[in-house]
Amino acid sequence: MTRAAAIFVLALSPVCSALAAQTQGAAFFKAVRDPVKISRNSEPLKIARNSTIPAKGLKISVPAGELLGVAFSNGVSAVAVGPAEFSVDALTQDAPPSVCAPGGRESHPSKMAVSVLSGKLVFSASDRLERSEFSIKLPAGAVAEARARAVIAEVAPEGARLAPVGGTARIKAGGEIWDVVKDENFAYVAVSASGKAAKPVFERVYSSERRRFSELIKSAEILRGSTFFKLGKDGKFSAETVMPKTFFSMPARR
Repeated sequence: MTRAAAIFVLALSPVCSALAAQTQGAAFFKAVRDPVKISRNSEPLKIARNSTIPAKGLKISVPAGELLGVAFSNGVSAVAVGPAEFSVDALTQDAPPSVCAPGGRESHPSKMAVSVLSGKLVFSASDRLERSEFSIKLPAGAVAEARARAVIAEVAPEGARLAPVGGTARIKAGGEIWDVVKDENFAYVAVSASGKAAKPVFERVYSSERRRFSELIKSAEILRGSTFFKLGKDGKFSAETVMPKTFFSMPARR
């Protein structure tokens, strides 16, 4: 970037901030196989190929033997390995005019909250989301806030594990204070018979687990990097992707 261009961008930044408006984020599905169930407010949704729909309130159930990838308009993507279930509790983001968004890609501060109810999920976040908030709710009142390139979340009946990759996260269980989860460390939160979450216990992500998760992280990053959102004049998002047709909804041959 030339000096003149840099000065212009700096001069334009306050204008963009002033013009920015909060908008509801969207979710993009390349393909959804029949066994995958998606609903909103307990109403089942039929998702066509290459669909972009509002993200808030979605509840997604992925059965055993299936994989599902979802891209979100704030630059976050998720890959769920069945059996898994999660919901999108909130997704809002700044949506300034296109002149303020070089490259036509939504990259402005956002607030996103998801609940992982069961199973294994991998989230990939754009490096542009440093000013954004991304929270992951786990069972028994545990919650984590992530600032990492990728986040692994696993929920089983006995408890949950969460690990940031390429960054850090912070986690708390119930009314406990926040604890920092370092890069490539798992925070394990056990759930007692009373339904309360125990204080997080930290453990290193071993090489065998790192290999096991690396392909899922790579898949989530490919989906994120290949899906492009555009906000129309009607305030609705549309999206396009260069991914193969069946890449992100397929049997998990495991």
